[in-house]
Amino acid sequence: MGAVVGLFLVAGVFVTFDRNALLGKGIAFAGSLILCFAYPAFTLIAYILSCSTLPLMGSGIPQVDYIFIGIMAMNIAIQYGGDRGLGVSRSIVIPFVVYCVVLLKGVIFPTIWSTEPAGDVLGIVGFVLAVALVRSERDRGLLGIGLVLQSAVLSVWTVRRLGGGHAHLAPTFDVRGFTRGDLFDPNLISLCIGFGLMIGLAALLDVRGMTKKFLVLPLLGYIAVATWALGLLASRGVGPIAIVVATMIMLTAHFGKPLKSLAALLVLLGLAFLVSQLPAFSLLSLRFGEQQSFATASGRTVLWGLGLDHVFAAGPLEFLFGAGGGASKGVAGNVMHNQFLEALVDYGVLGLASLTWFLWGVTKNAFSRSNRMRTVSVGLVTYLLLACLSLVPFTTFSSGWLSIALLALSPYSGRPEALQSTTAPGGSNS
Repeated sequence: MGAVVGLFLVAGVFVTFDRNALLGKGIAFAGSLILCFAYPAFTLIAYILSCSTLPLMGSGIPQVDYIFIGIMAMNIAIQYGGDRGLGVSRSIVIPFVVYCVVLLKGVIFPTIWSTEPAGDVLGIVGFVLAVALVRSERDRGLLGIGLVLQSAVLSVWTVRRLGGGHAHLAPTFDVRGFTRGDLFDPNLISLCIGFGLMIGLAALLDVRGMTKKFLVLPLLGYIAVATWALGLLASRGVGPIAIVVATMIMLTAHFGKPLKSLAALLVLLGLAFLVSQLPAFSLLSLRFGEQQSFATASGRTVLWGLGLDHVFAAGPLEFLFGAGGGASKGVAGNVMHNQFLEALVDYGVLGLASLTWFLWGVTKNAFSRSNRMRTVSVGLVTYLLLACLSLVPFTTFSSGWLSIALLALSPYSGRPEALQSTTAPGGSNS
């Protein structure tokens, strides 16, 4: 059922761009409704494809976010009271609640710097609904499949658009693609491709038994196309740097034994070197060769300086609670290109502290031995943290929060609330 509906949605995406936009969106939306009725957790896949994937390709559907939020809320209400196998630990819930309180203060009492007071609310609502909707390991796996499908669609779209000469990438632009009316952010697209790629690499490591070996060829094909797309997009931070480092740590966590880990790392570095020599990576090599741009992180250091100057010049209240959602754009004309600095400017010291505490809890959960998806969790959380150093995955962006939802969940025994204390074997919080 999932494969049929997935093809239904992908067909809608390609009809949108190759034939008729209205017809294509109608096909995709019909497929989304089928997902919702087939199995509630499939709604997350539809939500990712409709609310994150299409807008990145410049073909968003008006008000679709609110439609799917309503559908998810309805499914959660229908399932309320049923058995749950997954929850979230207190070490994640408490800082998340603090972060939400600080964010709501910025929504209710914005400052003159706030350009989008409620801009981050939608992503947080998506996170809460995803946590409430995912009730079992199977549901959690479906959320991961949604991120992989998003990555696959964006990878194919990127290869077709850039490989066919329909868009132009210039190494001096952070937002590239100005040919023939094209306008897209290669960094955000690379980020979403990377989410799925890390899940795909982990799935490749976990393939076991003859019955599952038929997955190897499709996985290898997807990984090849995703890598090709990342090369064409030429995003340095969330491209080769984050992918290679996160994969190295994931391999170490997966194999455990030093010799196996070392051998796997050497093979990975060798493959990375060979891949970097392919023609698709020529623009990426050119961008790494730009010494001034690379030394200043493509001008990000200027933004970081402006953000820090503003924070330290702010009054006590703004220093603690920040200037409100989207304040970084009011201060510097752009996002901070660093999630931690973005949180500091928008939500102050309390926002930064609660977000850091929250991510620390998620990271501990990812590395926990009791985590049944430990391999993928380690790779994904490492990739996400590295992406936070150059992008803002949690700012007005749903895929970043949905990836966190996948990482935050873990098995527990208790009441059927969504945000519930998680007790690991042995009695300690996982």
